[in-house]
Amino acid sequence: MIVWAVRLACLQVRWFFLINCCLLIIPAGCFFSWQQFRASQLQTFQQATGNHVTLQVRITPDNLRWSGSRYSGLVTVPSLHQQLYLRGQATSRMLATLHTTKSLLVTGRLQPLAPSGNQNQFDGGAFQRQRGINGQLQVQQLRLIAKQPPATFLEKLHELRFWGLWQLRRFPHLVRLYAACLLFGYQTEDFRLDLNGVQQLGLIHLFTISGRHVYFLLQLATYLLTRLRLRRKWIDWFNCCWLPVYCVISGFGVGLWRACLGTELRIQARLLQVNLRGLDLWAVTLMLHLLINPWVLCQFGGQLAYLLSFTMLVTNTSRYWQQMLWMNLIGLPLILYHGYTWHCLSFLVSLWMVPIFGRLVFPLILVSYLLGVFRLPGLQISNWLLQQITVVINGISQFPGEIIFGKPQLVLVVLLLLVGLGAFFKQVWQRWITFFLLLLLSFGQIHFPTTGEITFFDVGQGDSILIRAPFNQTVTLIDTGGRLDFGNRRRQGQRYQAEQTSINYLHSIGIHRIDNLCLSHQDSDHIGICIEESLCKNVYKLFYIKLPQKLPQFVKFVS
Repeated sequence: MIVWAVRLACLQVRWFFLINCCLLIIPAGCFFSWQQFRASQLQTFQQATGNHVTLQVRITPDNLRWSGSRYSGLVTVPSLHQQLYLRGQATSRMLATLHTTKSLLVTGRLQPLAPSGNQNQFDGGAFQRQRGINGQLQVQQLRLIAKQPPATFLEKLHELRFWGLWQLRRFPHLVRLYAACLLFGYQTEDFRLDLNGVQQLGLIHLFTISGRHVYFLLQLATYLLTRLRLRRKWIDWFNCCWLPVYCVISGFGVGLWRACLGTELRIQARLLQVNLRGLDLWAVTLMLHLLINPWVLCQFGGQLAYLLSFTMLVTNTSRYWQQMLWMNLIGLPLILYHGYTWHCLSFLVSLWMVPIFGRLVFPLILVSYLLGVFRLPGLQISNWLLQQITVVINGISQFPGEIIFGKPQLVLVVLLLLVGLGAFFKQVWQRWITFFLLLLLSFGQIHFPTTGEITFFDVGQGDSILIRAPFNQTVTLIDTGGRLDFGNRRRQGQRYQAEQTSINYLHSIGIHRIDNLCLSHQDSDHIGICIEESLCKNVYKLFYIKLPQKLPQFVKFVS
């Protein structure tokens, strides 16, 4: 903001400076009012935190998620004028059969959102507070209110989204996973397990954050309406109407918001005969998005969405492979800062897979969904095609080339972004050398620390301890944490807590091998993670007191 004001003042054009200052008052006033409203919400919630309360809440069926017999869901509390997370144990089938928006009378204990328990662990509490969610309600008792108020238009759209997700229960496995993610923005645990390669290579993020599926649907709608001989003006108005509806149905993703806002602005500018250049459209879209969600640029998805879209605009005259190379290089600092790892094959895979996703996978998913809804044959063929594509992607993700880089310092991330963006406008080899030297400097700082470290991880029931010598000469890990198990089936219990604690922190400090793994006792909550392939394949020495016979996977690992 200060740099922007100085640049305007240096122009020495008084009227232009005054106009910009006046225009600044509008978003600044909106942000100040929003902050005051959020502060009053937070104060109201903090006064009731820790108390047993009875609240009337409003819940839409698409916001309800299940893990075995436990449920969680986002609800609106009219009396507090805010949203909360509802968590509890199902004692009846009332919520399981919820297909429409309902008002519930809930008795429970108000609790703050759990903070991040470990360094470099994803802070879900901070992320939810940015979305305007201040806490959670641990349910003890709930019942339906006898007189239900009518659903609003927005709630009807949420019911439509739930109906679309409900139709997927009859679909083959892979069609269901892809359709839920690409059409409705809904990811399950099965998606993370079965499509790990798609996530590891960043294909879903690159496709959805760039908003390519929105542009495909827009082109499809425009083509069909043109074939019906509708005038261009009426087609534009129709597109302006269905885009916000699709934004709700697809789950309000950050990339989706950006794509829909930008498309709406472009259509409105054409209707009003206003000439908006690409960068102007990008800037206005960002300003509107900041008015809707002031924290959008504090989130990884928002940062990556606007950075990649800016890269596509600047390189729109370049060849396709050059554009993809720019996007991978410019997005690399953010990916390393938030994800700590990078696969060397991600550029080559995205080079040929992003067009396949746009021209084959997404149309195939759309056609398959329509076939399934109308109960027409052909779903098994679609599932087979998706299976072949997924096998290839998962196979490529297993190739050597994954680099455990670590978490670079924020200053170096900013410098990398500035140098990379500067290379757009003046492509000289010195800037590329500077870019890669900064990457090398960051890598050296992470992988060759001058001091040792002893770190305790919170793994739920007990601790995991990391001991490492200076320059990572030896790395010792005592206990590892274990598997979360709430009485679910084995399929649902394959996610390990240490993926978010021990392994996550090890990756953030660039550790890819463990010299000594010490297991203090045989409880699965302390040693269950040692059977996780991503950890055990790089263990050199194993020390344990007694072989835990109750864990056959561990016995196999030791043998």
